[in-house]
Amino acid sequence: MQLKQLAVMVSGVILTQVSLSAGALNIVLSNDDGYTSNLKAIYAKLTEDGHNVIASVPCQNQSGKGGSINFSDTLTTLTEACLNDAAPAGAPAFGEVNGEENIYYVNGTPIMSLMYGLDVVAPQVWGANPKIDLVISGANEGQNVGSIVNSSGTVGNAQFALSRGIPAVAISADANTTNNDELAAEVALLTSKIIKDLESKVDSQGRLLPEGYGLNINYPMFEAGDRALELPWKVTQFGTFNAYNLKFTVNQNGSANIGFDISSTATEDQANDESVAYQKGFVTFTMMQHGFEGNAAAKEWLKVYMNDVSSKTDAQ
Repeated sequence: MQLKQLAVMVSGVILTQVSLSAGALNIVLSNDDGYTSNLKAIYAKLTEDGHNVIASVPCQNQSGKGGSINFSDTLTTLTEACLNDAAPAGAPAFGEVNGEENIYYVNGTPIMSLMYGLDVVAPQVWGANPKIDLVISGANEGQNVGSIVNSSGTVGNAQFALSRGIPAVAISADANTTNNDELAAEVALLTSKIIKDLESKVDSQGRLLPEGYGLNINYPMFEAGDRALELPWKVTQFGTFNAYNLKFTVNQNGSANIGFDISSTATEDQANDESVAYQKGFVTFTMMQHGFEGNAAAKEWLKVYMNDVSSKTDAQ
């Protein structure tokens, strides 16, 4: 199923969509893995498509950092080279990647690198108070599905963009795309198609996505020559099924680490969970809202609860 064929339902209201002619978008591209094959391929493809793209990524792999920000750190110079020689030791802690135009690095967390792109680079490239049409976080080297998204730097970047009112998508591919230029090219083609579909179906206000909402998109594992553009697409939910059950493990030698168990059996009620669908070969699309605010029904429950427990409550 193609994204442009979907009627997006948010809070019980179907958003009317209208077709507008596609044009050049201002896109900020980031991730939590750093200067990777996926990042380079997506940047090149979206630029080839005619979009205005800047990329800003962590100097080192920062997977699992979620919404982390190093408030107390002063960024000075690099003590070691960035991933894939994006910058050498001794270089400034943030700046343009070696030999690249409009691709930048930051010696910090994923959100710090995205903030650099939004707050510093975008105004330098596109002028003061630029209109940013879309933030793309990814494509990650490994899927972000189920409850693991709570610690995902990829999804954390998308959430940060949504907090600023910027449409955002988090995109994750399989771990086999790591340092694999051939697979990264397929990832880029698939990403380009998704952006074109988003452009072709926007809401009545000209937005690529409903206000306050973003997409968590996961690509299933595929091999070179599998023609990723022909993979089936499916609308999913985060759900409760987790392919990877994270746990804190204490080892016999007294050390500890975060490990995981692999789950393989889902219940009938979990059939539409993204962790199940991507394992069946689907490109999964899960709608996510910004932040943690409850829906209308939950808010009404809270008003009733507060009125019952306290005569001093202002439950407006």
